[in-house]
Amino acid sequence: MMVSPCAPSKAAQPGTAAAANNPDVARNCLREMLTDAEDAEGRGPVLRPIWEASFIALGIWTPRRLNSIRKSWEAWETSQGDQSAGLPLFAATVVIKPVLPRLTSHCHQLILVHQIMNLKLVGTFHSLGSLCIIATMATLLVAGAEFASAKSGGYLLVANKGDHTLGIIDVAAGRQIATVPEDGTTGHEVIASPDGKRAFVPIYGNSGVGHAGTDGSLLRVIDLASRKIVGTVDFGKGVRPHCAMIGPKDGLLYVSTELDNSITVIDPATLKILHALPTDQTESHMFCISSDNKRAYTANVGPGTITVIDIPAKKVISTIPISKTTQRISISPDNRWVFTSDQTKPQLAVIDTAKNEVAKWIEMPGIGYGSAPAPNGKFLVIALPNKNKVAVIEIKAMTVAITLDVPKAPQETLVRPDGEEAYVSCDASKQIAVIDTKTWKVTKLIDAGPGADGLAWAKGN
Repeated sequence: MMVSPCAPSKAAQPGTAAAANNPDVARNCLREMLTDAEDAEGRGPVLRPIWEASFIALGIWTPRRLNSIRKSWEAWETSQGDQSAGLPLFAATVVIKPVLPRLTSHCHQLILVHQIMNLKLVGTFHSLGSLCIIATMATLLVAGAEFASAKSGGYLLVANKGDHTLGIIDVAAGRQIATVPEDGTTGHEVIASPDGKRAFVPIYGNSGVGHAGTDGSLLRVIDLASRKIVGTVDFGKGVRPHCAMIGPKDGLLYVSTELDNSITVIDPATLKILHALPTDQTESHMFCISSDNKRAYTANVGPGTITVIDIPAKKVISTIPISKTTQRISISPDNRWVFTSDQTKPQLAVIDTAKNEVAKWIEMPGIGYGSAPAPNGKFLVIALPNKNKVAVIEIKAMTVAITLDVPKAPQETLVRPDGEEAYVSCDASKQIAVIDTKTWKVTKLIDAGPGADGLAWAKGN
């Protein structure tokens, strides 16, 4: 059996944790294969761009199961004595049966292509045929990347406040694959359209809530496929637009317009402002909407209150006192409870939505911030910025069940629609912590941008 010179050491054998996503090993293998490809054809300037395109695709490939590819690989190697039979066999076992995306690591992908070079398969064909083979490999690699993202159902969006960009993260690959300049200072929050094709980013300003600074007046619409701004909503004056939500039933775009003490309602198709919902309070920074689209609840930071809004009637029906200062807000999937964090004590207010009053206080190990419920309604994931932790609250028992260490300054939390993973933006560390909701363990840290803050999930396309 021919052994690739870029095969990893025993400590980093494919299929082990050490090799699963080792970019250094991948880069070394790539260098060797580029050299081999150029030697085989004597046409480095032509081949190199194609190889580079292939391995850009490799960079976003997620580790997958190895068994299927091992079987096809072994069968292929058995036929090395007859190269004319080897290539069709490989095509039949790997291309027709789509097992290529199941490769375990970058190393396996790289070594597999290197084996082709070592067998001189490329060298035995006309130059044009060689290019076709390599282009086919690149196509397969891209298809594998799409398969990986499809398994997670979409992409994670993050508002990178520090560099004024929207980050697009492939959580399956474990990396930020693109950033889109917002052309404004700066977006704190983001929401995706239900079809996953666009992102809406309110441009808040250069300060925090209640602090002096610029007053944003725009909302950017970003096409996630082209990764460009394709539309802008101009509020006509400085209103500090902040939190954005899509109505669960009406599909309209709701944006908190803080300096107007309101939530502005926008048609996401035409980008026309339809009307405003009053909050009757200042600093209505974040809000949530009930799943029946009948109620909105705003967390009013400075006043330390929650406003309850009747959406169809466009009026305030209750104002609930919480504390001197309150931050962030979320609602249980059954619409029974609303959660907001007291900023003066390490406790979480639980509001009974039937009575519009605080029903219970949950003691926490630190001051709470962004929170998100699991889709099954069993748990609430909440960031504790001053402790660099995340607490997992069992909603039925109304107690903290688990605490997890995360990087510095966790801000916002989001649970993926399928409930399998939770994500935590960590501002100071420029990272996203990924939590497995079955084991409640942090499984990976993904580099994002500076000031990583608002999160949203974009459905895969």
